[in-house]
Amino acid sequence: MRLRTVLVNEPKTTLDVLESCNIKTDEDLLFSSDSNAALFRRLPPGSITVSDLERIREEVLKRLSAEGVSGDVVLKDAESTRAALNTLKWTTGHSEFDALLNAVGAGVIEVAGGKGSAKTSLVLNIALACLSSAQDNIVHWIDAAGEFSAERASKTLIASPWFFDSLDPLTSASSVLERLHVSLAFTAEAAHSVLTTIRSISASHTNPRRPCPVRLIIIDPITPLFAPHMTTASSEGQALVAAFMRELQDLAITQGLIALVTNNATNALSLNQAPIFASTMLKPALGLSLTFLTDTTLWLSCAARNVFVDPLEYVEGTENRSIVSASTHDSTKNMDNLFIAEILRSRSTAGRRRWHFSLSDGVVREFPTITPS
Repeated sequence: MRLRTVLVNEPKTTLDVLESCNIKTDEDLLFSSDSNAALFRRLPPGSITVSDLERIREEVLKRLSAEGVSGDVVLKDAESTRAALNTLKWTTGHSEFDALLNAVGAGVIEVAGGKGSAKTSLVLNIALACLSSAQDNIVHWIDAAGEFSAERASKTLIASPWFFDSLDPLTSASSVLERLHVSLAFTAEAAHSVLTTIRSISASHTNPRRPCPVRLIIIDPITPLFAPHMTTASSEGQALVAAFMRELQDLAITQGLIALVTNNATNALSLNQAPIFASTMLKPALGLSLTFLTDTTLWLSCAARNVFVDPLEYVEGTENRSIVSASTHDSTKNMDNLFIAEILRSRSTAGRRRWHFSLSDGVVREFPTITPS
């Protein structure tokens, strides 16, 4: 960095003398000579005193060095932040999703699935529940497809049962939605710029006893940001995904927030044995670089596209899996509103879990799952 930028209060004549000796940057001042005496001998006689030179070096070191903090202060701040985060509980209206979000606490969750698997509806419900739970919560939504609908968000919010339960009755839907910050990002570079802005906003929050108001970051979907870079001839695409996800993960962990990234599905070369339904010929897009740089991978699928088994026909000794009865299938008027969620992998929850949920007026609701014993 140039000395004129660092030493803004230093007389111009002093800086001119230093520049006349090719001492123009902080590196020239600090590292071009072995000692102050050697540096002083390079200066014109009578131009700068030894005490002034030492003062200038100390000023440059002070401005460019990171301020030291003792370990006990860092530990105290970390404990205060952790205690504040522990008081924040997610309430989305679905116990399984609440348990997952509370288990992760701070990290990145991948929400993957094929077309029509309610990925956007789910993350929208989580975002609105977050905004409704506290009047200072902020959610950043990075729209990578240009499909975010404020009208849809408003209708979902008004239809949700937890909207009026969580807030003051006088609070309007507009006061909730004004804390939902939507950014368009059609390239990885644009998304990176948004994350940089969010990091600077979060870094300005200096109260360790109160968590940063930015509680949630959503990227919907992440697939088009990196799909153009994915080729079989080069690993550039995977490298870009890895670098971006590491930055997102670091932001989530350091600021104590959750990042939700929706990911489209791609055709699998063979049967995908990960989901509950072995007939699924899909897998999360963008490869393993994305999957293994997240805390949890949640797979969504439409129940109407899977096989339903009557529990009365369940044969003991077969694979133990959650199923929906044929009678439930017959009594459901619109099976397109019934979905299955399954945790494919997670660092925060034990074992693979799966459950059903339904959508009514865009709101995620509990749905009873019959599990054979």
